[in-house]
Amino acid sequence: MDRSQSHKSLPGSEKSAKSEKEKRDESTVNVVVRLRPPANPDEDVKETYTTDATNVTVRDPLSRGRMEHSFTFNQVFKPADGQEVIFGAVAKPLVDHLLNGFNSCCFAYGQTGSGKTHSVFGEGNAEQRGLLARSIEYMFDRIESQSDQKEVGMVVSFLEIYLDQVRDLGRFYLEKDEEKLDKVDSRSRPNSASSMGRPPMKNSLSARSLIGSRPSSAHSKASNGASGGSRPSSANKDRSGSNSMVEASDPYPQQDLEIHESPQGLVYVEGLALIPVTNIREVLDVANLGVRMRATYETRLNARSSRSHTIFSVSIVQKSRKNTKNGVVGSVVNFVDLAGSERLAKSQSEGRRFQEAVIINSSLSALGKVVLALASDRPRHIPYRD
Repeated sequence: MDRSQSHKSLPGSEKSAKSEKEKRDESTVNVVVRLRPPANPDEDVKETYTTDATNVTVRDPLSRGRMEHSFTFNQVFKPADGQEVIFGAVAKPLVDHLLNGFNSCCFAYGQTGSGKTHSVFGEGNAEQRGLLARSIEYMFDRIESQSDQKEVGMVVSFLEIYLDQVRDLGRFYLEKDEEKLDKVDSRSRPNSASSMGRPPMKNSLSARSLIGSRPSSAHSKASNGASGGSRPSSANKDRSGSNSMVEASDPYPQQDLEIHESPQGLVYVEGLALIPVTNIREVLDVANLGVRMRATYETRLNARSSRSHTIFSVSIVQKSRKNTKNGVVGSVVNFVDLAGSERLAKSQSEGRRFQEAVIINSSLSALGKVVLALASDRPRHIPYRD
C-alpha cells in the first residue's frame, strides 16, 4: 500500500517540489480516503477526527485527547467533495492509462455502510452518477476525439463473488429476463447511471478481435447449474439459524464459475460472458441490470448492504490507422466494489447473514495480506491464491 509523504521545498531552493497531482500521476499505487457525512447532521465530527489534504487524525472522544492516531494517504476527500471531484482525482487517470495501453484497477474498500457502492455506481443520472458512469462517458469522449487516428473495439464483463462463488452478472443483459429482474426490485439499489445513448463508435474494431485474444473457454455461455468443478467453496458450509438455507426468493440461478490461468499467464473466469459494446447506453445497461441482480440484503448496520464483491471490467483493443505496421494493443480497467467489513458483535448477524459476514471478512483479510506483501521492501511470497 503506497502512502506518499508530502514534501515542502526549502527556502531558497532553486527547484520547487512537485505538486501533489504530479506525484499521484507518477505513482503505481495511490490510496485515497473519502469521508462520508455523519448519519446525524448535528454531530460534531471534530471530536472524532480531523483532516487536511493528505492526513486523517482519529481521536477517541472519551480519552480527552490522550488517544489519537494519524494516518497519511495520497489524498483525503471531505464529505463536501462530490462525485465529480472524486472522479477527476481517482478514475479519470485510470481511463487515460487504459487508452495509453496500460491495465489499471480501482478498488473501493471500507466497512459496511461507508459509501463504496455509492462511489462506484452512484445513483440516478445527474450529479450522483458514480465513478463507473463518469468513466464510461469520458472514455467514449476520448475514443470519439481520436477516431481519425485509432480503431477501437470494446467488451465488458460483470461478475460478483458471493459466498466464495463466482457468479456472472453480465448474463442478465444478454438474457434480459424481466420476470427474474422484477422479483429483486424490492431489494435492488437505484440504477447506477442514466440510460443515455450515444451512436456506436465509428469504424471501431470488431469486438471479435478482442474476444479472440481470450482463452476459448472464457467465451462459453455460463451454465445455470453449478460448474461441477472441484474447486472447494466455503459456500457449501451450513450454519444453524433461521436464514441458514438459501433464501427461497433468491431468483439467481446457482453458479460457481471457475478461475483458471492460461499457459500464457492470463487469469480468466471460465464461462464468464464477454459482452461487445459500442456506445455508453449499452455499457450502462449491463451495469444497471447487474447491480439489480447483485446479492443485496438488509442488516442492522445497513439497510441495503452489498453481500458480495463485484468486478466490472472494460477491455479495449486499439489499432493505429496511420501506422498499419503496429500491432493491436489491448488493455483493461477493472472497477471493484468490495463488500464491506462487518463487526459481528455489532451487527449481530445470524444465519445466512452471519455466513456472509464471516466469508466477507475472511476474504478482505486475505486481500490485506496480499497488499502488505506487495508493499514490503523485502522480497516475499505474495499469497494471491488465498
